[in-house]
Amino acid sequence: MAGKTQAAESEAIRRAAGRAPLVLLDPRGRQYSSEDLSAYLDAQALGGHGELALAIGGPDGHTDDLRAGAHALWSLGLLTLPHDLAMLVMVEALYRAATISAGEPYHRG
Repeated sequence: MAGKTQAAESEAIRRAAGRAPLVLLDPRGRQYSSEDLSAYLDAQALGGHGELALAIGGPDGHTDDLRAGAHALWSLGLLTLPHDLAMLVMVEALYRAATISAGEPYHRG
């Protein structure tokens, strides 16, 4: 049954992303420092991507098919995190990257 649920989740993620490049949070992905994430996001913006769709997988993770079609895979690290905590860490990382891009001092704390 997990396969059907996982496939349905993948389809829902694709629909929600629309035309935005899809970045999946996945343990197989690249790990970024705050500065590297800032540079990656800046490069995406300069490359004409006005938005990115970020998706955290369900209990069984993302399907191979969804990973294969993703713009990028991003790993928050080797730890397994509850989804709510992963979302909080992701938002904090994005905020920190944005402050670096803006030249603000938050990332120094």
